Amino acid sequence: MGWPKGGEGRDNETMSMYRDLLVSSFGLGVTSGEAPEDPSQLLGRALDARRRLHESETGGADVDRDIARNIDYDLALLRLCAAHDVDCAPGRFDHPLVERKRLERELESRGIDLAALCAPC
Repeated sequence: MGWPKGGEGRDNETMSMYRDLLVSSFGLGVTSGEAPEDPSQLLGRALDARRRLHESETGGADVDRDIARNIDYDLALLRLCAAHDVDCAPGRFDHPLVERKRLERELESRGIDLAALCAPC
């Protein structure tokens, strides 16, 4: 789901690079003193990013775009989770698909089913 072709089986160094990109990107959208986004805005951003993620699957033809869309979704997911008191951090994305699924399950347990809200994506 949304990971560049071959991404699931790549070695730890590649996954570590993804985690490092995510950690670096996490703080970019937040400015000190800025009011936190409304949870409904965060949900909308997560759903939009999830749709783009599923639309972007290129089968490895455009790896840079695929990775950017994955990061976009994971950042939106992290911010949504934080707003709903889900234990999360970008540094936990050593295995991105595993952590993404965990966060989506945590949100679902709080009544936010991203897969259902984003259907058919």
